[in-house]
Amino acid sequence: MVDSTYLLPSLGISVKNLRPKDIELINKLREHIEYSYPTPLLAELVGKAAREASKRDLKILPEEAVEGFRALLAGVGVTVELPEPDGLALAAELWIRGHRDIMDNIAYAHAVKTRGYFMTMDKAFTEFLTEKGYFLDAVITHENLESIVKKSD
Repeated sequence: MVDSTYLLPSLGISVKNLRPKDIELINKLREHIEYSYPTPLLAELVGKAAREASKRDLKILPEEAVEGFRALLAGVGVTVELPEPDGLALAAELWIRGHRDIMDNIAYAHAVKTRGYFMTMDKAFTEFLTEKGYFLDAVITHENLESIVKKSD
């Protein structure tokens, strides 16, 4: 499961803490693992793309962003998945317990319920999960990814 942050470069949006060598590694590891993205997070991704276009005083999304959405929806490099009902219930539980980013909640819950990983750089979310006693083995960063892939080979 990838956080929206990791998909922004495919829309032509740079991410401060994501260097070109990080993006290269993430792309290279596609040979060994499958990246997925829950469908509700598409709304977040569209919002981020629109906000970036607005900052640039654009009237429409750049073609690079539109092409990025086409590739994402076609399953190029990332599989878009419907969340499971139990995952949505866990996402709601996280909200009720105080984490107000429902998109992070959905992605984390989907990873837990599908026995996958949630790749994120959001330290505040990780701290919330720790504080509330949630399962942290499912939360990784792109920096952890290579060692996880090597262990599974």
